[in-house]
Amino acid sequence: MNEGAQGRDMVKRRATDANRALALAKLTDQRFLDPLLGFLLPGVGDAVGAVAGFYIVVLARKHDLPVAVQAQMVANIAIDCLGGLVPVVGDIFDLLNRANLRNARLLERHLLPERSSPLPPVEKPGLLSRPLAAGALLVAALAATGVVIYFALTRLLH
Repeated sequence: MNEGAQGRDMVKRRATDANRALALAKLTDQRFLDPLLGFLLPGVGDAVGAVAGFYIVVLARKHDLPVAVQAQMVANIAIDCLGGLVPVVGDIFDLLNRANLRNARLLERHLLPERSSPLPPVEKPGLLSRPLAAGALLVAALAATGVVIYFALTRLLH
């Protein structure tokens, strides 16, 4: 295989990995998989988000990104996990903190600096989608709390 073909293969692998990281980040952060799972099954959303985040770090290691960039990625994941641990408030934090998208962008910036046009910008949700999602989580949390209180009171009174 000649040098030109090897160079094209390397660029193709880098682009593929950058696109995989971005797709995974969009699923966990833009499609709200992390906070929704975290609300329904406490801890699971954070675990899924962390596994997805560490996959992006593995890609960064595979492509020999600077240690400082990898450390920033791990710090982003740690902040996301710690913030997400607080019941209800953590789910709202997960809606707003998009660690995996930030990490995917860091990976992209280092893997594909020669791109004249970067990957399409991350779609920003409509003005009301975050507040509505946060409100829906709050309403669901209040409803769940009401159900727990109801069952606790009925057990105490009988």
